Formats: sequence, C-alpha cells, structure tokens
Amino acid sequence: MANGITGNFDVVAEFAVPAVNRLLAAMHAAERFAHTMSLRVKDVPVLPGSKTDGLSVIGVVDTFGDPTVDHTRIARPFTLAGQFKATDLVTATLDPLINTDAVVHPTGGILEPPAEPSHLQGVAQLQLSAPTIQIDGSGTHMIARFEVMARYLADPHTSPVAKFIHAELRITAAVNQVVTQTAHVININIKANTVGINFNPIWSDRILSAEDIAAIQRLIRNALKTSFLPSNATLPSEIGFMQFKTLHQAQDAIAVMLNLNGPHGNPATMSTVFLNAGDDFAFAIGVEFVRTSMSKITQNIKSQNFGDFSVDSLTVDLEPGKIVLTISGPGSWWGFSFHYKATIPLTLVPSGSTAEVAAAGDVSLQTGDSVAGYVFNAFTEFAKPKIRAARDTALSNSMNQDAVRKAASADALQGFLKSLLNPANQSLAVLFNENELIPQLRYTAVSIEATAIILHGTLSVLRSAGPVIFDDAFSNGGSGQALTEWPLPHVEFERIPSDNTQGEVTPPGPDYSALKSWIPGGTITSFEWSHQGQPQPFFIEHHKFVLIHPPPEFTDGSSGPVGGYGPLCLTVRGSRLSSHGPVVSVPVSAKVCRNTAFPIIDLSRFSILEATPLVVISRPNSRGQLEIVGHAAAQVDENGTGTPNLIVHFANDRSVDQLEVLAAALRESKRTDTAAAILAVLTPEQMARARHVDGVIYSESQGGVWERAFNVRNVRHPLTLIVGPKGDVAWQQDGEIDREKLAGALRKNLISGATFKRSMLSLNLRMGHPAPNFLFEFAPGQQLTLRKLAKKPVILVFWKSSSKQSVAAVRDVEGQTRKYGEPEPVVLAINDGESAEVAKRTAAEHRFSATVVMDPKREISGFYGVNIWPTLVFIDASGLVRTIQYGHSHV
Repeated sequence: MANGITGNFDVVAEFAVPAVNRLLAAMHAAERFAHTMSLRVKDVPVLPGSKTDGLSVIGVVDTFGDPTVDHTRIARPFTLAGQFKATDLVTATLDPLINTDAVVHPTGGILEPPAEPSHLQGVAQLQLSAPTIQIDGSGTHMIARFEVMARYLADPHTSPVAKFIHAELRITAAVNQVVTQTAHVININIKANTVGINFNPIWSDRILSAEDIAAIQRLIRNALKTSFLPSNATLPSEIGFMQFKTLHQAQDAIAVMLNLNGPHGNPATMSTVFLNAGDDFAFAIGVEFVRTSMSKITQNIKSQNFGDFSVDSLTVDLEPGKIVLTISGPGSWWGFSFHYKATIPLTLVPSGSTAEVAAAGDVSLQTGDSVAGYVFNAFTEFAKPKIRAARDTALSNSMNQDAVRKAASADALQGFLKSLLNPANQSLAVLFNENELIPQLRYTAVSIEATAIILHGTLSVLRSAGPVIFDDAFSNGGSGQALTEWPLPHVEFERIPSDNTQGEVTPPGPDYSALKSWIPGGTITSFEWSHQGQPQPFFIEHHKFVLIHPPPEFTDGSSGPVGGYGPLCLTVRGSRLSSHGPVVSVPVSAKVCRNTAFPIIDLSRFSILEATPLVVISRPNSRGQLEIVGHAAAQVDENGTGTPNLIVHFANDRSVDQLEVLAAALRESKRTDTAAAILAVLTPEQMARARHVDGVIYSESQGGVWERAFNVRNVRHPLTLIVGPKGDVAWQQDGEIDREKLAGALRKNLISGATFKRSMLSLNLRMGHPAPNFLFEFAPGQQLTLRKLAKKPVILVFWKSSSKQSVAAVRDVEGQTRKYGEPEPVVLAINDGESAEVAKRTAAEHRFSATVVMDPKREISGFYGVNIWPTLVFIDASGLVRTIQYGHSHV
C-alpha cells in the first residue's frame, strides 16, 4: 500500500520553485546554460540529395572558444572529417551546447531536417539571461522562461524580421517528456514535438508581425531539434533510479522521487506537498525505509543482556513528533512471571546534510494485569536503567548510526545537483575550477508524521575557496578566502566594424558591442555608456548590447573634435537571485573602462624621431581639473592615409587655461565633411594646473619630440598648427589663441574626407585564461619562467620611467600586497622598452622592492600587447588571468 507522503518510493525530496530557480541561476553561472551565442542561421528547406548539413543554426566561436563579436566573421564553418576533428584544439576542447562540428547529412539518420522551415537566413547574436521556471495551472507542465537580447543581420533577399529584438522566451514541456533516464544519466530532451515555444517581444527596432513571430518560433523549434546536443547529468552511484514530478498546490514544488533499492515506483502514488513555508527543500523518508535504516540500532538493543527480561519483539513505529521503539516479551521477578512492554521515544536531530537518532524522552515500562505485574510495577525504576543503557549503547555506536545517517543524508541528492553545475566544457573545467560552484543542502528542522519523517532545509550555492583574487570586492576581510557568493559580473566590450569598413569620417561614429558581457546567474537590464570621470552616462540602453553611434546632431550644424585616448566606460546593471538565505532578487552591477585610440601621424614622420611620443590617458577629477592616469604611445598609420586633421597647440602658462577655445573654433568652422582631432602639448607644470576639456588629447612635452615630428623649428610658445592627414603643416599661428581667426583658418585649411580607423587599446589576453609564459631574471645570473611561479599569485606591472603614473603604480602595488591575502603575490615590475641602465636607475631612485624585469626589446610587452603604461595584470595561483587594469587608479 502506498505511503500517504512518499507514495511507493523510499524517499522523496521536494524543492520549492524559488530554490529551483536559484539552482538554475547557478547552472547559468557555471555556464551549463548558454549566456552568449554567435550563430549562423540557415533555416531553409533541405532538398533530397542536397549537400547541405540540415542544421538550422551553427555556433561560431573564436580561438579562445568565446562567441565571435565581429558579425562579419560569423559564417558556417568548413567541415573537416577524420582525425583532425578529434585533435583540433578548438573543436576538441569545446563541448558547447551548440553543435559546432557534428555536421552530418540528413540522410545519415542522426539529424532530422526541419519539418517546417522558417526561411530565416543570416547572422544572429544572442544574450540569454538565467532561466526561471514556473508550474502551470494543471500542475503537469513546467515553463522555463529566459530573457533574450538578439541582434539579427539577415542575408540579402531574405526576411529582415528586425535587427534588434528584446524578448521573453518561454519553453513549456510536460515533466515526463523533459526528463528520462538511461543507465545512471539524466537526459534532458528538448527535441519533442510537444514542447511549447512562445516568443514574446518586449521591444524591437521595427514592428514584428504575427508572421515574423511565428517564423522566429519555428526557427527556435527547428534549432532545438537539429542544432542542440542533449544535456545530461550523471547520477551518483548510490541512486538507482530518479523520477521527477511537478506539484501545483498552495506551494508549487518539484518532487524528486527515489528508490534506492527495489522497483522504480509509480509517480502517481505521490501527490503531497510537505514543504513548510520558508523551506528551500524538504526530504521525506517513508516509514518502511525508516524501519530498514534503523535495523542495526534495533538489533543492537535486542542483542543486549536484560537480565530477567527476554525480548520477543522490537518494533519501530512513527507517531506525531517521535519515533517509537517498542520492546515486548516475558519477564520474571522474584519467581513471579509476567509479560512486559517497554517504549523508547526517539527523534532525528539535523546535522548539516544528514541527521542522527537521539533520545526524545525517558523510556516507559508496563506489565500486564497479573499479580506479578503489580509487584513489578513497584520496581520499574530498578528495571528502566537497563533499558536506558541498552538504548544509549545502541545510539552511541557510530556504525549503528551510519545506516540512519545514510538514509537521511542529502549528500547523494547534493551530488546530483553538483553534477548539474559541471560545465559542458569538461576539458576546461579541470583548469578553471578555482571558482567552482557548490550546491549545499542543510537541514534546519525535523517533523515526524505517522507515515514518514520529513527533514526541512535550505539550499545555498557557494563558491569554493580557491586561489586569491586581487580585488577588494572579492576578498574576505583580507583573509584571501573567496566569498561564498556568485561570481562577479563579466563586463567586456569591443570595437566592431561599422558600415564604413575602409575608415570613418566624422560624423559616422564607431560601433561597440558588449555581446560578451553577462551576469552569472542573472539578467542584464541596462547598458550604461559613459566617458570616465563624467557624472552621468551619455547613453543608457535597455534593449540591446550594441552601441551604435548615429550621425551627431548639433543644433548649430557644426562638428566637434574627434575624441580619443580617453576611457570609454560601460556599466552593466541587472539583477539575480541571492545565493543563500531567502531567495530574493538582488541588484548587481559592474563597470569596465577601455581606452580608444586612432593614428595621430603617419609612420614616415616618426623615422626622424628617437622615440615614439606618448599621449596622456586622462580624466577630469572632482574639481574638473586634468587627472593623468597613464600614458599611451601615439598611434601611427603605416600607410600614411589613415589619420584625421590635427589642431596642435603648444601651450604657454596663459593659453593652458584657454584650451576650450580650440574645440569652440572647430565647431564654429562648420566643417562637417571631415574629421579633426585636437592635440595639446603641455609641460608637466602646465599639466598639473590644466582643466580637463572634452575632446582634447593631451601630451607632455618630451624634449621637443612633437616639434620634430611636425618639423617646426625655433618654436615660441604658444603656437597653434593645423596639420593635414599626411602630417603637413597647412597653417600656423604664434601667440594667443584667437577663436574667430582659428575658425576661419579651419574652414579654409582642413582637408576634406579625412578618414581613420579607431581601435581599442587592450592586451592580447583573455580573463579566465592562462597568462602567456615568459622567461625573466629573478636574481643576477638566475632565470625563471612565469609558469614556475605556480601556486603563487603574481602581479605584472608594465611601466616606463617616462610615465610617472606607471612608476607610482609599482610603488602602490608594493605597498598594498598584503590586502590581497595569503600567500602574498609576487610582483614583477616589467620595464617596457627602455635600456637596463635607465630601468635600474629609476628603480633604485624609487626604491622598488618588486622584482624588476628588463624588457628593452619589448619581447614580453609586445607579446602581451601592452600599449598603456601602467598596465597591471593580476594572475591567480593557478596561472589564470583574473583582472586587467589599464592606468594608475590607486590600486
């Protein structure tokens, strides 16, 4: 007969829907669910005998295994058969959800062509939130909900649908169709025809018709059928069979039904929600399984010597609030014979993820109605100690308790949940396990009913205490232990090609994509674009991850200076569920800044220079004054045709306060047919008092290097130049800046159609990937490789003596290594491109305690792609890049 709580199952675990959503968030954070995808879409009819592959979508990744940001590089890959497929580093080490390499002809039998193609064809890029679930009103279906931000670029002569779409995707499936079991593996089948697809647009850049939405839904269905590999999780060996069921009552729940031994069980026999309010989960053990698990305790009691008592029977029953052991049999007292019955009340006490049997009150002892029984009742206090001692002996025996602990243990279930968090990319999981997410089930209370024991508990998701991470936001009071929280949001953006692929003329601005940004376990709600130092973002986007610069609209019809060598910042805001405690939505945000650059002068001009001039990476401080955070090499154009016009001003102490006149004169020139940038050359003293002017690129005078670059002699400051794209000086003026006169000169002398390409100043690194190895001298005559510093965190600081901010960064890191925890990181101060004599002299002058690494030929710096000083690379003890910092921000 089925148990009223557990049905005909040994044990049943029930999870509250909010706790299930927490687990789904953890799966998203562990990248078990895709969060970013770049896809080639070709959902068209497959003709018989055709050589097309029958896949509706194909995922495209770069050499790091990440989705490709540049949409022009998303194409269906070539199919390479044979051994190469198994040995290729990209396809072999990746096991993504998207089937990027299993291209099989439909007639081969493993891939079915789309039943009803959507006729959509093009390139798609997607950002997907962490999923959440709900149970429908019937209680038989589960609805998974995702937020999706999509960019779609249709092939010519195909349906354009919309270029940008923000939508909610709902996938509905009956639970018995979603989850089945093969051996010890839970397979998730999303290919069934009965799976419901509902695509609900929140926003799109053009109105979506009913036909458009239907086509998108067909594409999603076909993609699930033809292009996605099955997802599965291996069951722990101690679980023989696992079944799932949705329960829709006052509190919705997902039931996990287990029989550790014996038949599989019938889900129809289990229909009770036994969760309490506030439970994340509850674990019910049926009375028969309780009796089995307590057999060693009962056998131990029966085997003990009770003197004048014999044990005929020992039963285990559940009563409200307690486990009752009943011992009965014959006894004798001073020659009188009688029958006795002793009851031992017990309970379960939570202990982490399991529970132990404990006494729940004193034993009771009764006899029959015989004369001997009355006599014995007078002496029960003499008999009870023997029963108490037998009870205590049985309960104190660890081996006796083990069977109960095992029956009550949530460890097997916890192991199954952990298997769900194993990333699909198993080959990389071993390398990147320092932030492993671990589900943790803990009991908080026990309730005992007549047919089952129910243990109530919490579900948390913790990060393992891995290697030290170099950021106050990551550290735990300076202890060096990782916080038990979700991983921080990942914020990243890249320059992507605009429509003008050969170059750009202002007004068309550059485009940036934050495709790879994501909130582990969460949902992005806004992208805020700003320039560093500005109090407010200049653009907030809620529906797309791409910043598309439209032609600027000036009320006076004029153009402004081309901005560059200043930080462009992106703040991502969103929310996710708490990782422990009550399941609530919590806000989360993160910010990253990247410096943009473009060629200032053609390469031929630098042939006469002994060093490449440096420009300042700057921002306004709280008072609006110029704050220098670092330096970058002035970019050059090797072809001599890709620079804007330049307005170059060599300042004196008076004109340094008038730099905003340069930008005003450019606007008043109304030359919207060309691009012009402003370069201000100041002394260090002038830099210290200058105000920050938007659009002005600053550079410190470096022994006349800029004068030589533009071939101007006998310079008397102030001096203003108009320089053409090829570096020729078209106009110059000595003396103070005259706005009207300069505006007239700009109207006359700016070369029309000046084009250039903007780039991002960044390293050849990817966070979360191994840092490139290199050889360095750590002691006179002694060399070591970076890889040999394994098990120790490392901070690389790339610096130049000509950049005071990079020298200050070395000193700051040296003084603050203790905040990064134990063990303290090794600091390598890599001098970039200067002679050993200069590096040693500067290091001695500033009393560096860091290991100074000489790199006069830029062998290390060039390999890393360093182009800003200082640049700091934080490497954890497993050799992975954890943080990259450009510029000096008082680390």
